[in-house]
Amino acid sequence: MDDVPSRMLLQLAAVLCFAVLSGTEAALEAVDKAEIEEESKTSRAAWLRVAVRFIRLEPQTMHAFHLAEIFWLGLSGIVFGMRSCPAWAASLRETGLGSAFADVIAAVMALVIMFLGFFLFGRMIVYRWASRHEKRFLRLWAVPAHLLKVILEPLSLLFTAVADGILKIFGMDNPDQDDVTEEEIRAMVDLGSESGTIDPKEREVIRNVLELENITAEDVMVHRTDLQVLFMEDTVGEWEKAIEEANHSRLPVCGETVDDIEGILFIKDFYIARGKGASRTEDFRPLLREPYYVPESVSADQLLHDMQKSRNQFAVVIDEYGGLSGILTMHDLLEKLVGDISDNWSDEEEEGPDIVKLSENSFRIRGTTPLEDVQEELGVELPTDEYDTFGGMILDQLPAVPEDGEKIPPLSLYGLDVEVEEIQAHRAEWTRVTLQPPAAEKDQGEEDRQSGP
Repeated sequence: MDDVPSRMLLQLAAVLCFAVLSGTEAALEAVDKAEIEEESKTSRAAWLRVAVRFIRLEPQTMHAFHLAEIFWLGLSGIVFGMRSCPAWAASLRETGLGSAFADVIAAVMALVIMFLGFFLFGRMIVYRWASRHEKRFLRLWAVPAHLLKVILEPLSLLFTAVADGILKIFGMDNPDQDDVTEEEIRAMVDLGSESGTIDPKEREVIRNVLELENITAEDVMVHRTDLQVLFMEDTVGEWEKAIEEANHSRLPVCGETVDDIEGILFIKDFYIARGKGASRTEDFRPLLREPYYVPESVSADQLLHDMQKSRNQFAVVIDEYGGLSGILTMHDLLEKLVGDISDNWSDEEEEGPDIVKLSENSFRIRGTTPLEDVQEELGVELPTDEYDTFGGMILDQLPAVPEDGEKIPPLSLYGLDVEVEEIQAHRAEWTRVTLQPPAAEKDQGEEDRQSGP
């Protein structure tokens, strides 16, 4: 006669062990890991020490848990298959059922009991409860789960070594070293933002970090047409006036043209030298620092790393021909990461946005606005591969370089009606733009006018 109570006790133990491991796995996935680490510094509770160990060795922990779950599930199946099912089948045959039919019913009973015990209770009910009350579950069951893991850890290490050996034989990579793709990181960040785990500002910073490799120095720099530079042929008085109007603490010093950079002058060095009696621009030549040159094509993340390593805060961007393309600072790169960090006295803050919406189809756009930003804001297709700025696209439509203050006739291009408000430094400083109605609406309007009284 089979010992029915002992078999039932073994089954309950297997289900309980499975539920503890499954719930601990869910709790570790849901718990705030930083909070647990912080609590462990001020408390010596055993469950906290175990939870921290689980978190720090999470891949190995999860692997051991999965193996242990399979072990208990297999043990239960063996008990049912070798002990319980034959006993149940024998009892059913005593009621007059056929042998084959009794075996089938006994097997179905075993599957139903295993489903209710392991999958409904252990995997669904306990797993869901633990994911919602993660700290409470860990407080109760982290230590027992650790003991179960320790018992089966040698078996886990053995199976891991066998699996890695098989993968190595077939030339496959270790699954523990699989790369996480950028798309997966973005998806996790978006999911965390939607659930409230990640702040919208944090989400924006993370996305900006991921975008750095797609941004080049050319996208970040201040273009040569907007540069504030000093020329050796100018007087010290002209230098002083230019420095007072400057937005940077360092300025390029050029020879005859902006492409002929002789060095970088720190403004503090200028005033120190002035205080010591320097009265000619040549007196400042010994103070010029060697320019830090970077190509237009270097990625922003590589540039950030290089500038940190070389301790340079100011870079001169050159084009493929070695000519000056623009300048950029560490401040410009940081703004790409965290957004605008201008102070209360910054001119940029006073200038306001580059695109001002006047009405549903009317906008006021600064000429230096990136063309991609205009395309996104207005919802129209623009030649972003051909031009960098909105003003550059406008000037390319003109027959000649405009003079300051010149009146430009209205332009119609790419579905936009453009009126140039101001020409400054031979560039379109501000424009007023109106979206043209779709062609079908235009045709209908003309028909209405023609058919009118």
